[in-house]
Amino acid sequence: MQTRETPFNVQELFDSLTPHEQNEINRSIAENALRREEARYDRLQNAEVARNKLVQEIDHIEYETAENDDWFIAAKEHRVEVTSDALKTHRRKAEVFYSRKKAIIDRLLPESESNIKAVVTQIESEEGQESLCKMKDMERLLLPFYEKREHARRQVIVAQTKERMRQREEEEARRQQGYEALLNRLREEEFERRKNLAEEKRKKRVEAIREKVEARQIPYLVHFTPLANVESVLEFGLMSRNALNNHRYVFTDEYRSDGWLDWISSSVSFPNYKMFYAKKNSLKDIDGWAVLLIKRDVLWELDCKFILTNAASYGIRMFQDEKWSSVDAFEEMFNHAEHRNGIPEYFTTDPQAEVMIKKEIPRSYIGMIAVERPHDVDRLNGFAGIKVEVVPKLFSWRSDFEHWRKFRLSPFSSDKMQGVDF
Repeated sequence: MQTRETPFNVQELFDSLTPHEQNEINRSIAENALRREEARYDRLQNAEVARNKLVQEIDHIEYETAENDDWFIAAKEHRVEVTSDALKTHRRKAEVFYSRKKAIIDRLLPESESNIKAVVTQIESEEGQESLCKMKDMERLLLPFYEKREHARRQVIVAQTKERMRQREEEEARRQQGYEALLNRLREEEFERRKNLAEEKRKKRVEAIREKVEARQIPYLVHFTPLANVESVLEFGLMSRNALNNHRYVFTDEYRSDGWLDWISSSVSFPNYKMFYAKKNSLKDIDGWAVLLIKRDVLWELDCKFILTNAASYGIRMFQDEKWSSVDAFEEMFNHAEHRNGIPEYFTTDPQAEVMIKKEIPRSYIGMIAVERPHDVDRLNGFAGIKVEVVPKLFSWRSDFEHWRKFRLSPFSSDKMQGVDF
């Protein structure tokens, strides 16, 4: 006797077992059959209990409804004080009782009866399959005996081939070791070469940025923020939006539409007065602003990207990040002579040009704090080690602001894009 799923003849394997092994298998089969029968009984009992609970709930609802009706009768006969709240409460109870009772009678109780019938039908089907279940139990219980014998047979085959495999593996290992040694040496040489090239490229970039900064006599970068944030900045440094998750901070842009959540926005020499003006007008509840003067060293010492216009402008994200971290990108912020109307060399052409700095600017790079009002100096005097001065011009606009009412630079080379305000 053998079913299609088993790799052995069930009856032959059973007959080959010892009497004790046969008795254990028969006992297990009987226990499994009993458990299945008990499980079927439990399912039917649970279905009947669920129905009985609904019947009991109807009785309880009827009792509660009667009590609620008694109140209405008492109210009508002026035996209880009737208030609008009491009347509303008892009406609500009546609605709830009626709705629940209707749901039980119209839907839940028929569903429960239907479920009992389905359980009975399923039990009858399972009882009809009981002989097949017992056969499956027999196959499952015999399988370990079959596997044990198969394991012993395979061990003989394994023992015969093991030595040949070991010899082949040793030979292959020797070849692989030689190959890996060669690859490792080549990888190390390539890694060292790329490392040296990267370091050389970094040094050239650092030197080029430094030379251009010094040539233009750029004094500092600036970043404006509410006065309330200064204490946190002086304690932890200036951090990107993602890095500020666990810090108390007054955010001036809830959504950061530019998407640069790992970067800190700053401007070269003069604040982005368009944005600064918009923030001050939209955030009227902020009492005082500070402009942080950041040492220009960050331009070559930290990971920076140089955006020739507002970082949220159309097209900025269309270019690879490498474009914005290059020396050319830095110089591009100061190009476009047709738009430079009497501004100093250390001003970017577009007043909305940004230097984006990765993750954080350590406290050591913050050289000074500029404020707009004299009494703001007094508010910051308690912070040691930082110079605070009133610098009204940093809270105003550039001399070329009229020109930039009509223009904003674009990352695209087309002249048609130059005059479009995205």
